[in-house]
Amino acid sequence: QRLRPGMLLSVELIHGRRRSLAVPEEALVPIRDRKHVYVVGEDGRAQRVEIQIGRRRPGSVEVLSGLERGDQVIAEGTHRVRPGSVVRAVKAEPDAEGEGDASL
Repeated sequence: QRLRPGMLLSVELIHGRRRSLAVPEEALVPIRDRKHVYVVGEDGRAQRVEIQIGRRRPGSVEVLSGLERGDQVIAEGTHRVRPGSVVRAVKAEPDAEGEGDASL
């Protein structure tokens, strides 16, 4: 009985919501018809990893396979990175869930 004729409201429907890994769009490195990202290996060097992507939304891409939670993904300057390059990690600012964007 709270809504009355003539009242206006806005509705946002969220359909098919699920928890998954995501990376910034800038982190994607397309090579032919495949998608890759660079991750920082245990030795501090860049490694190119092929990933399977899912849904996209502005600014991020869902990762279906190829990455594990906790992998450090290189999100900026990927055009200068080569496999085996030494990487100096910069701590990312935590997001709403208390995790940095670079650590997925």
